[in-house]
Amino acid sequence: QVSGHESVTLLVCLFAFGEAQRDLDRARSRAAEAALALAKCRHKLDQVVDHAFEQQKFSPIEALFCEEEAACRAYKRAAKRLVTSEGRWFALRAALAAEQEQEQLGPMPSHQLN
Repeated sequence: QVSGHESVTLLVCLFAFGEAQRDLDRARSRAAEAALALAKCRHKLDQVVDHAFEQQKFSPIEALFCEEEAACRAYKRAAKRLVTSEGRWFALRAALAAEQEQEQLGPMPSHQLN
């Protein structure tokens, strides 16, 4: 039997875990989108650079280098957010597992709560 206080703790953890899962899903999606955008940008840049070498005209590609740098920064931000989200998700998953284990063991004796 779980006391009211323990079930509230479990519910708070479940809510936080669900929130972390949604955040992790969004971060994964954004990181994948950013990686794809960066890959497309680099592919386009490679094609333009190859063409520029053939034509020996390099002035129009400066904007593409700027675009690639911006895409790279966006990808790095998304990847960093993903790492943060994964860390939060793993921590909450561990906390939830600990709460579930405690629930199975039953209430803690009052002298162990401090």
